[in-house]
Amino acid sequence: MLFIGIYMILCPSTFMAVTLSVFSVYMLFDGIRGIVSIFRFRNMSNGIRSAVLAKSIAAIGAGVTIIAISIARPDILIPVFVYIAGAVFLIAGIVNLADFIILSRSGIRFGYLGVEVVLLFLLAILLFLFPVFIGSSIIAVFAALICAAGAVSVTCGVFSILMQRRIRTIIRKNEEVLPGHYDE
Repeated sequence: MLFIGIYMILCPSTFMAVTLSVFSVYMLFDGIRGIVSIFRFRNMSNGIRSAVLAKSIAAIGAGVTIIAISIARPDILIPVFVYIAGAVFLIAGIVNLADFIILSRSGIRFGYLGVEVVLLFLLAILLFLFPVFIGSSIIAVFAALICAAGAVSVTCGVFSILMQRRIRTIIRKNEEVLPGHYDE
């Protein structure tokens, strides 16, 4: 992990291209899953059905866009990803707002859904207003966390090896000193 963090600090664009490509494959599968669920659950209302379809198409479009950009121009991937993430958050916020309104009219109250709508809109606004700052900050924080986790892992590994050697030497000394054991 230490070396991954260092590599991420030294070459952020290539590391993010690989990482975001893996994430975009997840987005593709999530979008396909949403479209399949539309056909499996035919008793959904048209409002929910169209909202799930819009969310799924947005996820598939974002996944394809990220894969294409990571192959063609990995150096501009981070700012583009921030805008794509902002758009996905905005669409998810609109869909959740529609769900919240539909559920409220049905008499079902989901308090956390309203909080989620507010947070999604807030995240989308922040991503659209500060794309460069957020993109570079996320990479720096993520790289620092990976480096720290790697340094802790290496330190714990070295410490356990040293402690194991120390325990072995103590056990050997105790075996040599035990009374009643004489070599003939």
